[in-house]
This record gives sequence, C-alpha cells and structure tokens, in this order.
Amino acid sequence: MFCDDRVKSLYDLLDAEVANLYFIDNCELGMNFSGSANSLRIDSILASTNNLPIKKVREARNNARQSVELLKKYTQIKVTPEIFQEYEWAIKKVKRSYNTFGNYRHHRRYHNRGMNTGTHQVRKEKGMLDEILVAEQEAMDVLRGRLPCMEDRKIRAYKDLVISAWSEYGGRNDKNNNDEKMVAAALCHAVSQQKYVAIITRDSRIVPILIRVQQAVESSNKCQIGDNMRKTLKDGKVMVVTRWDSENRDRYDIAYCSQDFDTSKGRKKVSDNVISKIELCYV
Repeated sequence: MFCDDRVKSLYDLLDAEVANLYFIDNCELGMNFSGSANSLRIDSILASTNNLPIKKVREARNNARQSVELLKKYTQIKVTPEIFQEYEWAIKKVKRSYNTFGNYRHHRRYHNRGMNTGTHQVRKEKGMLDEILVAEQEAMDVLRGRLPCMEDRKIRAYKDLVISAWSEYGGRNDKNNNDEKMVAAALCHAVSQQKYVAIITRDSRIVPILIRVQQAVESSNKCQIGDNMRKTLKDGKVMVVTRWDSENRDRYDIAYCSQDFDTSKGRKKVSDNVISKIELCYV
C-alpha cells in the first residue's frame, strides 16, 4: 500500500529496530494516524446533515487504512488496556456518525441549514465512512490480541509510581491518568524484561511525565532498591517517538530518550510516598 514520506519515516524507525516493543497512543490509531492537527473530527450532528468535509473524510479513510497496515506488519506494536478502551469509544463515535449520516430527521432543527442533499454525494461520503469503520474495526481486532500480559500487582505498582511522581513534581492532569499509565507500562516492561520500549504518540504530556519519573528515581538514589530502574533509564531503554510537524521537518523521530536525562535536574527532595512506590515495584 502507498504511504507518504511521513509514514515511511515511521516504518524506517521500526525497521531500524530502535526498540523491541512499542506502545501506541490513541492519537496515532485509525483515522488519526499520521493526521494533521486539523484532521477530521467526527460529529453525529454534522454527519446527520451531511456536512462532514469530504476532503477530510477521504484523508481519514486513508489514515485508517495505513494504520491497519502498520499494525499488521509490526507485531511488536501493542496498546495498554486504557488506550484500547479509548479507541473503542472512538469507534463507537464513528458508528453513530455512520448510522445517522444524511438522516436530517435525526436532528430536525438542522433541517434546511446548509445541508448537502445530493444523493450521489451522500452515497459517496457514506461509503467512505463505511470504509473508515471497517478499517477501525480491523485495527481494534488486531490490537485486542496485543494487550500486554503483565502481573496485575506489578503493573499496578508502576502505575502508582508514575502517577505519584507526576503529581508530586508539579504535573497537572485535567482528565484521566491514561497517559501516566502508558508511561508506566513502558517503564515496567523496560525494567522487568530489560527491553527497549518506545511510546508512539503526538501527546505533548508524555515526555514531561517520563522526565518527572526520572527526577523521582534519580532523587531517590539513596534507596538502593531502585538501582535497577535507574540503570534501565540511564541505558536509554525508554523512549518517545513522535511526529514532528513543521515546515522543515514533517516526519516521525525519537523525541526523547531516557538516556538523555539531565541528572542535575533530579536533585530534588523526593517524598517518602514516592520512595515507597519505587520499592513496591520490586516486591
């Protein structure tokens, strides 16, 4: 399948085996894969009045197809349970839009407000929505078999550590803790299995969360039980892959690697609570 230079840059990273294992974020799945900042936003009201922009629908369809091809080709790409659940909700939203597409009676108050009623156009766009839905479902089926198998107690300990480190070092969270839990999964696999693990995301919170964890681990250097975690991070076994979207750089690349951490930033007082979370990761 054809892929542009932007997508090829991600293939190149995966082929170069920069990591043994990858966790992919919801913002890089399905129709959001490799999309621009103004990609299609599925809305059931716009769908019911047939006012979804066809150019963006077409782009979303192509992104969803490329997402499936990527997941099929690279079996080392996995997803956390929390991100998988987010993806399920996103697909339900696509289903609602597909089921109401062109059906202005579903929202009568929008009748005659710029609705595109061309029969051919309706069939064409609904057909593309159907292709998006098929690709999204296929991607979800692939990912269902890629959920990580880790002991509940162990992964829970890492989640508690990352969430505590992020909050105690001044991090803000206005929604859920799914980003922190994804960083925890990457860290848990890197430490427990001594693998190189990368997170594929466009979320700007991921790098700061990882840095906060490194600050906490580095600050707890008197706690010898955390030495293995500290060494894993210093060896660069956790990294973040993101898409650089600018005039001079439109490609996927490693945005941050744990070996690049400035240890001078880790000399802050760490609470007994965070130290206890680090200790629990080794129980």
